Amino acid sequence: MTFPLPLDLRDDERFRPFCRWCGVELTDRRRRYCGKDHEGQWVAEVLLREAFWYQREKALKRDNYECSHCGISEHEHKRRNAQGLHVHHIIMRSNGGSNYVDNLLTLCRDCHIEVHSGGASE
Repeated sequence: MTFPLPLDLRDDERFRPFCRWCGVELTDRRRRYCGKDHEGQWVAEVLLREAFWYQREKALKRDNYECSHCGISEHEHKRRNAQGLHVHHIIMRSNGGSNYVDNLLTLCRDCHIEVHSGGASE
């Protein structure tokens, strides 16, 4: 939420608004971006970067839509299990792991169960 600045601070250089994406000075203090395209870029690069579903798709693409352990394809996994491949957190979120793609691993249902039971290494 944006609150108006006190009158004595409105001309202060420190309180001039700048576009969050490109840094250009804005004329309207209520705005955060110089245009809709920069707002969309900021949302995509800053807000969505850590979003699990965005990173999940990047992990699936990186792993060619195949289980990293046994190699089953997404198509075959759906045929056998009526669900898509799983994306596993190498370091669990509860242990400080992130949703970034470098902490994600594509696994089939069986390999995912095996990893969590301690039977397979990541």
